Parts: sequence; C-alpha cells; structure tokens
Amino acid sequence: MQHKGTKELETERLILRSWQPEDLNDLYEYAKNPDVGSMAGWEPHSSKAVSLAVLKSFIEVSGNWAIVLKETRKAIGQLRIYPDVNRGKYNAKYINFALSFDYWGKGYMTEAIKRIVEYVFKDMGIDLLSVFHYPHNIRSKRVIEKCGFTYEATLKQSQKIYNGQIYDSVCYYMMNPDINDDKGVFIMNGITFRRLEPGDIDRLVELRKMQLREEGAKETCDITGSLLDFYKRHFKDGTFVSWIAANGDEIIATSGMSFTEKPPYYRNPTGRIGILSSMYTLPEYRRRGIAKKLLGLVVNEAKEYGCGIIHLTASDSGVPLYENFGFERNSNFFEYRL
Repeated sequence: MQHKGTKELETERLILRSWQPEDLNDLYEYAKNPDVGSMAGWEPHSSKAVSLAVLKSFIEVSGNWAIVLKETRKAIGQLRIYPDVNRGKYNAKYINFALSFDYWGKGYMTEAIKRIVEYVFKDMGIDLLSVFHYPHNIRSKRVIEKCGFTYEATLKQSQKIYNGQIYDSVCYYMMNPDINDDKGVFIMNGITFRRLEPGDIDRLVELRKMQLREEGAKETCDITGSLLDFYKRHFKDGTFVSWIAANGDEIIATSGMSFTEKPPYYRNPTGRIGILSSMYTLPEYRRRGIAKKLLGLVVNEAKEYGCGIIHLTASDSGVPLYENFGFERNSNFFEYRL
C-alpha cells in the first residue's frame, strides 16, 4: 500500500517509501534500542504491540517515509515532514528523523535527508525547511550541518520528552534556493510565482472570464468593464491582492483575495474577512501543484491583513484542493439576490 501523500524516492543506496504492515519487525528491532529513542525524544518501544500501534500511525499519515536499504529491502529508519506553522508568509515544513543504531556512521541519514530536501523544494514547492536537535545529540547536529542547514537559534527549555526531562531545541533552517525573497518572487519547476502588477490586470480579466465559462456560467451580459473596474479600484486601495503564476511571459494561473469587514464576533474577533476568488489555472498546467502554491500565498496575505476567516464559493473541481488545504464546509451560508 502506497499512501497517496508519500511519494516513493530513491538514492544510490536507499529507497524512501511509505510504511507497510510487513515492516513491523524492522521497526521494532531499531525502535526498542534506548540509544535511538532517547536521541529523538520518544520512548523506546517496550513490545511489538507498541511498534504495531506506531506503525499504523505511520501508514495513515502522509509525508512519512521508511528508509529502506536497496540491497536487503530492510527498513532501517524513518523520515517525516510536517507543517511548520511558525513561519508567517512562508510555506514551511519541519523534518524529523531516526535511524537504527546498527547503521549509524555510514552516511545513510545524510543521503536520505538530502533526497527529501530536493523533493520538498523542487516537487512540493516548499519555501523553507526547519529541523532541530537536542544539545546532547551531536550525531544529528553533524548530519544537519552536512545537509546544508543554517543554524538559527536555540530555544531554551522548550521540549519536554516522554520521561519528563526538558531540553533546549537547537534550531536550523534551509530556504528553497529557487526563492528570490527580496523581490517577492518564487520559482517552482520553471514556473514563476509573483504578486499581481497593474499591467497584469487585463490578463487577469481574461482568465477570470475563462474560469466562469468553464464553470458553466451563462454569458448574459458583457462584464469585461466591470471586472476591469473592480480589479483596478481594489488593487489600488489594497482591498484586493493577487498572486499569479507565469511560464516565461505568459500568465498561466491566477488567484485573488478580497478584504472586507463585519462587526467582530467570537469566531472572528477582528471582524476582518478574506474572500477568495479568481482561482484559475489553464488546463494544460493543472495537477502540477500550481493552484496549491497560489492558494498558500494568498491565504498568507489574508493572515497578514488580520483576517480571522476566509470565505469562498468553490466549483466542483476545486473542492478537493480546498478540502485538502483545510477549508471546511459551512452549511449556514445563504444568499439573497437583488
């Protein structure tokens, strides 16, 4: 079974793949060793039953790789990536890892992490990758530095592990080399992501009309002028922001976030609301992660504006994107046409 969110990867000596039920013995073999768990902050496995419960959780979660030796097909460790929610505008992930004691000092973990770094930056379009180790874990420190991470800070007494001990967290990060952050430009698989500029508005209108036609809207009138007026006015006063994706000089995908306010309420104490719209990708560029990247960028704009909630009306084809991102349906939504 291959988890849909865990892509199989290879290196010279390793296969990185989703965990399988038949990995139980290999997992228990290395996870019962107290030298492994203590370095990573989790309790050594006391029985196969414990390993089985952990294995089931590994199988159910995306972004969780078994490190497997090509030569023997034996699982010798684990790598996982998960969201780093403390990075503001960046689409960021944490990485953590563990390796069987029997395979320490052979370069396997460095080899595996370098492949994961390549994958998350080039294929997933992640902006920033974070990692940390405990001060006593010198081996992890060396691996992290060999992989090219930059020391960032040490968080004092920030991590309590399974036995109640509290350790500092020595934190590192790595930026996606395809990001030119000073100019607000991101590049993923040859596609450039940047903020909308005034000269792009005509193309934004064109793609918006293509989106409406594709969704089945009836063209009962010409809305070109109204769209131009809307985008120009609200772009100018800052109540509409947009990120676009371009292949060379051609804009091939768009996104948009409008800002409005209503009296504050308990679920949204600021009263500020983002309204997502203009999410459209040309058909030949779909299923490449472009819409997901644009969605993350405009959601970050809403966060920076102080919005507590984002509203949207989704087409049937857009529902999986929004649900996977974390949007939830609200059955209390009504509209009244004037």
